Amino acid sequence: MTSPAYRRFATFYGAHFRALWAYLVRIGAERSLAEDLAQEAFVRWSASPAAEWEDSRARSYLFTIGTRLLTDHWRKQRRLVAWEEADGAALSCEIAASPLFSGRAWAALGKRQQQLLWLAYVEEFSHDEIAAITGLASPSVRVLLSRARAALASRLGNQDA
Repeated sequence: MTSPAYRRFATFYGAHFRALWAYLVRIGAERSLAEDLAQEAFVRWSASPAAEWEDSRARSYLFTIGTRLLTDHWRKQRRLVAWEEADGAALSCEIAASPLFSGRAWAALGKRQQQLLWLAYVEEFSHDEIAAITGLASPSVRVLLSRARAALASRLGNQDA
């Protein structure tokens, strides 16, 4: 017989592992590293009070853990991995298969702009959740996300010309 905590973990893991893995790959982790970091994020999540929170809040915290683990890895490695290395990755959402995320307009955006747009429109996090994940202030997320949308729209408009 399985405990309720185990069932909760298994259900949460099954629902969110792929999305966290895809997010980590898209923000620069190699596939195997993203898998390791996602697993570590779930271990840390399960040992935290967040394991008792409702799913949306717990999911946001999980992504925060994943983001911080990757940042820590980069700091240790003293290098950044390019987004382009994530090309061809199996992604968790149909929207991610859109040409928008593999085109020149997307590639021309800065890494922070890509991160904010991804979290807002693919993962559908609120501004407050994005702020918690990225370590930015919520009002800053609103402004930076607005600028990122404008930059993407401008680059998409330039492609048509």
